[in-house]
Amino acid sequence: MSELRESEARRAWRDLLGALAEIDADWIGPQRGLAPGREHLGIRGLDMALWGAVDIAYSAGEYELAPDEALVMEGRLPKGLFANVVIWNGLGQTADYLERTVSSNDTQMAVDESRRYRVVIVHRDPGVPNWLDTCGEPRAAVFWRFMLPSEPPEAPVCTMMPVDRVAD
Repeated sequence: MSELRESEARRAWRDLLGALAEIDADWIGPQRGLAPGREHLGIRGLDMALWGAVDIAYSAGEYELAPDEALVMEGRLPKGLFANVVIWNGLGQTADYLERTVSSNDTQMAVDESRRYRVVIVHRDPGVPNWLDTCGEPRAAVFWRFMLPSEPPEAPVCTMMPVDRVAD
């Protein structure tokens, strides 16, 4: 893809995410009592917590990782019908899910007895559970979906760290 087309696609994607964030802030957020903002997800870029249908909660954010960095997301999965996390590339497409682990759902994810999770997004396998592969893309988005959650999903705590510290 030419650099110009990719740039246009990234701009269109950011415009869409921005429009969704405005809808959330102006209409959806006040209805559900959750304030959208940077505390919901991610370290850099656009962050939001969204509701689509009244029984599905969404959260998304962009990240940018250097070759030696990892994004660690920690939180608690609410009980519900289904939950998942997936990496989207800069064009809003699911990354290579046939050959790589770019998503995880609530039945695949390693959680403790309190349903607490630790998801690690990094360029190479750090040897820990819940690793999501960036497929070599330094910039992408992470998208969470919770179907019929029993309570509003907890905002994940996101930490950037060196890859070598992930297993500590």
